[in-house]
Amino acid sequence: LFIASSRYVITIHNQELVQEEKVNEYGILNSGTQLFILVFSVLFLSIFHMSWEGRLLAILIVELIISLIRVLFFSNLLNRFNLIIDKKYFKTIIVFGSPLFIALCASWVTFQSDKLIVLKLFSIEAAGYYTVAYSIASFINNINQSVRNAYVPQLRLKLNEGNAKIFILKFLLFYSIFILLLASLISLIFYNYEILILGENYEGIWKIIVSIIFAYSIFGIYSSFGPVLEFFGLTKLKTNIVVVGAFLKL
Repeated sequence: LFIASSRYVITIHNQELVQEEKVNEYGILNSGTQLFILVFSVLFLSIFHMSWEGRLLAILIVELIISLIRVLFFSNLLNRFNLIIDKKYFKTIIVFGSPLFIALCASWVTFQSDKLIVLKLFSIEAAGYYTVAYSIASFINNINQSVRNAYVPQLRLKLNEGNAKIFILKFLLFYSIFILLLASLISLIFYNYEILILGENYEGIWKIIVSIIFAYSIFGIYSSFGPVLEFFGLTKLKTNIVVVGAFLKL
């Protein structure tokens, strides 16, 4: 419950940062959160020899503290909060957003089900190692989200002007080169210095890290079409794509 509440606060604040185009703060806060979760996870699992409880405790401590820091020092939501009930507004939300609730479930399958699969097919210990590798590799997804938040406002401007095609193609080209080169660099670092960085207890998980890093890199490239579908109100099409992707992953 505490983790879910903290993540809800973090999600709301992320939306605030996106609307205000505070890309740097978005990237620093989200990357910092993942980094501290990784550090505390390794600390609890390696030094204190905890099992899955160590991973859970690391997430709880970091996300609870980060959510409080966001609200107290980085957010203006409390000062701006004003509850207005408008039936027309809620109707628009339901019509536009209802297909996305299905996509939300499919997204959970895409990003979280692998941990349950590892847990069921192997062991809690294996799931713990996989989660540590996942936390490291998910750094790429934080970059995807930060770049997306800088990309979307410019994309919408180009779509309104009717000349977004060249902009989208250039973005895909340059971002593909950047993210794949970054993924390759991180993969080489963990391939060569895995034991030095993580210790002997995590020897061999570089293979998982590399797999997830490149999976997220490719996801970041093709998901750049999502805002285009949202701009034209094609939420059903986006939902169908996300559901198919989740099904293929399973």
